[in-house]
Amino acid sequence: MLAAQAAEYVTGQASSSMWPEDDFARMSSTWQPSGGTSASPDGESRCGTQRATMRTNVLISKTELGKVKRTAFNNSSPDTIYGAAMPHDAESAWQVISTWQEHKPNPHAKPGPDFRAMNKAAADSGLVSSTQVRTFREGHPATLKTGVESVTRAAPRLPSDRDPAFTYGKPAAHRTAEEVRNFGPNEPPVKGLVQGAYSKAWVDMNLARQDDFDVRKKYIKPAPTAATEGHALGAQQTIAKLSSGISSSGSCSPAARGKSTAGNSSWKMKKFESKAEARVTQYITGQSNSRVERIH
Repeated sequence: MLAAQAAEYVTGQASSSMWPEDDFARMSSTWQPSGGTSASPDGESRCGTQRATMRTNVLISKTELGKVKRTAFNNSSPDTIYGAAMPHDAESAWQVISTWQEHKPNPHAKPGPDFRAMNKAAADSGLVSSTQVRTFREGHPATLKTGVESVTRAAPRLPSDRDPAFTYGKPAAHRTAEEVRNFGPNEPPVKGLVQGAYSKAWVDMNLARQDDFDVRKKYIKPAPTAATEGHALGAQQTIAKLSSGISSSGSCSPAARGKSTAGNSSWKMKKFESKAEARVTQYITGQSNSRVERIH
């Protein structure tokens, strides 16, 4: 219905009864149809009622296409700062890290019960049952020792406590016997470390040993032994005998013929070479050549 009324308003067909004078005067300045000449608060023509609060009310503000979301705050001045003002702390980070705050225990804190001491005292008194031990603890309470009373031995003394001029560590120019044995009597120069001289020396050393690495990759044939040479000689003689026998007679020997036919036919015992006959002719059903029925 609102769209129809807007169309009548644009074409000049709206009547005074449909649009009261007050509403007509208000809408004429704030409402524009699609394609109107009046711009909205965000600078774009938009169909609908345009309100000034659309700049400050985030619930009804319209986002612009291709632009970041506009801030909906009604700034009073460019110098306005939002949020709570934090007071300046006079103590800087340098002052914080340059001082060491030690923990100070609460002198009014009460220590917990010492069950180990109470149970030991109950055992020394000859009490063994749980009821007797509980009654003994109620009548002879003992608390844990805290603070200075719990320290049983003094802190170890350092060499600098006796000699204030004592220096920990070793001089930079001093080299131990192990360092001299492993790396030489002289300190390696820093120039070689920065320029990568040690890594280059390692690469050159491995390049010089490249031939040794290539030889290890080659296949080395196994050396023949007396046993392998004897087996090879016997096999050659056997092959020569078989080949000479076949060439002279045109047929091989029975042993060779048996070896040649061994792979073609399976071996059987003589009593199984002929077809065996069945010895059982009567079955449970009393009929011969009939299927045996299961007896459940």
